[in-house]
Parts: sequence; structure tokens; C-alpha cells
Amino acid sequence: MSALLLALSPIAGAAGYYASDVGARGMAQGGAFIAGTDDLTALYYNPAALGNLEGPQLMFNFAAVHQMVKFDRLDEQAMAFDEVKNSAAPMFVPTIGVAHDFGTDKLVLAFGFYSPYAPDLQYDIDGAQRYTLTDALLLSGNVGPSLAFRAHDWITVGAGVSWSFLYVSQDLTTTASIDGGTDDRLFDIKSGFAVADMLAVSGNLGVLVGPPDDKWALALAAQLPTRFSATGDLVLDFTDNAYYTGELEIGKIIYSDTVTDEVTLNLTLPLIVRAGFVFRPNDRAELELAGVYERWRSIQELRVTDVELLVETQGEPVLFTEDIVIPAAYQDAFSVRLGGNFAVRDALKLRAGLFFETSAVPEKALGVGLVDGNKLGYGLGVSWLVKPRISLDAAWGQSFLIPIETRSSTVSQIAVDPLTNTISSGKFVAQGTYRSRFDLAVVGVTWSFGAGEQDATETSAD
Repeated sequence: MSALLLALSPIAGAAGYYASDVGARGMAQGGAFIAGTDDLTALYYNPAALGNLEGPQLMFNFAAVHQMVKFDRLDEQAMAFDEVKNSAAPMFVPTIGVAHDFGTDKLVLAFGFYSPYAPDLQYDIDGAQRYTLTDALLLSGNVGPSLAFRAHDWITVGAGVSWSFLYVSQDLTTTASIDGGTDDRLFDIKSGFAVADMLAVSGNLGVLVGPPDDKWALALAAQLPTRFSATGDLVLDFTDNAYYTGELEIGKIIYSDTVTDEVTLNLTLPLIVRAGFVFRPNDRAELELAGVYERWRSIQELRVTDVELLVETQGEPVLFTEDIVIPAAYQDAFSVRLGGNFAVRDALKLRAGLFFETSAVPEKALGVGLVDGNKLGYGLGVSWLVKPRISLDAAWGQSFLIPIETRSSTVSQIAVDPLTNTISSGKFVAQGTYRSRFDLAVVGVTWSFGAGEQDATETSAD
């Protein structure tokens, strides 16, 4: 039972885990791309901004995402362990969209796939962090249509609906020892957990207000809460534990070698509200101030159901069937972004932006699977109209976690005594110093396949 509880704990973190915005142009402007969105990433930022597109378009973006993590663990006596690092390779994430205006300036219909940029995490299986995480993979995305309608010369409204999916995989280690919590590898239990929901429904809404001359625009958009009911398997491997044996043996207690259980994780991602104001002082320059609010406080716990875990021991087999409630206690997060672009030539546009973002993860929940805190970041990029209808985009961005040295993390081992089947909190395993940097490289191409040569050029240079 303790291994199950601990194995599921990082899943709670996957919800509040930091993931950046999408697209080369948006990333280049530090995420200040809500009112001035001029490509198909409007599917993500603000569906009303699809009204900014000039004619039918096809877009493809491809991102490489990596999070540098360094953790120096301290035990209760402030003794240091060897530093651990995230050794995972960059994660590659596509964004795809297509839009058509049906020959009118009032209606745009788009369809696409988008996914927030989240990194892969992988640590030493024998490292000091192993009781929190050894490997994690989080995949999520949205596929579906969005519609923008110009209801008035000054007002465009938009809405999108999407099929959403979530896949979470976690590996870590827990402990079983008659002495309570311990870092001794002889008492480790390897745990693996993977759940998925491929059939959730999500949606977003948006409005864009501005004069016909496009000198400025004000935008408001909302990503609606998304409910997932993810099912999958938990696997516990006792074979390396000092108390394990496959047959009766004096001094050995656990008879089960590998235990598998199918469980369900119920998770609702929160409401996200985006707002932006863009100002265009002339035909070549654009500046946007934007803000994002994420209502993570709506998640105070996560519930795991359909549990039926049976472990063979020297005494009676241990069967656990109760729902597992995982405390989350997330806090609301917000960010402020300032970015813009400038057309140095009709076919060449430079982009840049800065942002500050707070964390949804309280310090008491901090661990290597939840490396998040207040962040400062920037983006740089370029858009180049290589042909009248084809624009290439490239962007580079980074965000820097303000270093955290914490002795208040309450993430701990959950230790089970296999003789008595009693459960207690073991050692604190997430106290220490965290350093992190988020790196992003994005390239993209947009083909304005229905626009004339003049319209395509104006789309790139405006």
C-alpha cells in the first residue's frame, strides 16, 4: 500500500507541472501573442485571433524542449548527497493547423493539433532523488476545430472544441524495512506507473476588440477546465528487496515478486484566462502586453479509484481496496509578458519578448518531479517571407527558475514495516537546493495557399 501511495504522488505533480506556450512566433515574443496572434497558434492562444489571418493558411511548427535540473539533496541532519541531474534528451513536439476563410472577411474555420511544451525527465535510478522520481513522461494534446466570426467591424468572437488526451508515466523507488525509512538500497522497491485518457473533451473561447485600422486590439480568452479519467497499470517489483523470497525462507517476509494493479486517476485541469493588448504605432512595429491567470487552487486533491492491490507476506496477504486521496494544495499562478516584432524589411520580421511567471507548486510539494518556482524568461525569433506565400519562422527561448534552497519540503518516503504491515513517513527526500533552466528551440513554416502575392507579403510584414 505504501508503494502505491508513493508511486501515485508524482502524478499529482504532473498537473501543476510547468509547461510553456506553443509556436515559434509566440515563443519568440515571450508568450505576448494573445491579441496580435497572426498564425494558426491562435487555436491555442485565442480562437478569436483567427480573424487576424489573411486568407487560407497551412502551418507546421516543430519544437525541441529540454529542462535542465540540478538537485543537491540534504538529509535531516543537513548532510549532503551527490548532486543529481536530469539526463533526458530533448522532447520533440509538433504543432499543426489549417484554416480557410471561404472567401469572406467575416468567418474563419480552422482545424489543428497543439500541445503545451513539457520536457522529459530522467534521473539516476540509484541517485539520492530516487524516492521521488527516476523517470517521467507527460504527453498531452488537443485536436479539433475552432471558428472565428467578425460580429462587428470592431469585434471578433471565437470558440474551439477539441478532443484532448493525457498520458503520464512515472518510475520511482519506495522502501520496505522493519527499521522505518532508510536510504539503504537493500530495502528498495522499484515502482512503475502509467495511466492514460484518450477521450476527454476540452474547449476554449475568445474575443478580439479593435478598430478597423488595426492600430490596436484588446483580447480576452479562456481555456475551459478539462476533466480526465485516466486508467492504467501500477507495477511493483520486490525482487531486489532484502525481505523478498520466492519461497519460504527464514528471515524473509515478502513472497510476491511483481504485483500489477489497474487503477484510475481522476484529474481536472484548471481554468486558464489570457488577456492581451497590442499596439501598432506604424506599419512595421507591434508591441503587446499580456497576462495569464491559471486557477490551480481548484485542485486541492486528486483521487485514485479502482484500487485492488494484493501483496503476499509471511502473515496474511495484504489487500488494499480503498480510494487513494492525494493532497495537492496547488496555488493559483499568473504571468506577465511583454513582446513585439519589427519588420526590418518587407520580407523580414524580428521578434523578441520577456516574461515573469509564478509557480502553481507550493514549496512543501517541491521535488525533482515538480521542479517549478517563480521564473524569468525571454524569447528571440525571426520570420522570413522566403516566397510570396511561404513564411519561415525560427525562435529560441529560455526561462530560468529562481534558485530554491528549501528545508520545508514535506515530500518523504512512505515506509512500510512488512512484519506488522504498519505504515509511516520515512525520511524527507526532497529538501535541498534546486536549480533549473527551460530551453526551447522552435522552427515553423506557414503557407498562405489562398492569398494573393500582395496579401501574403502584407501578412508577413504587418
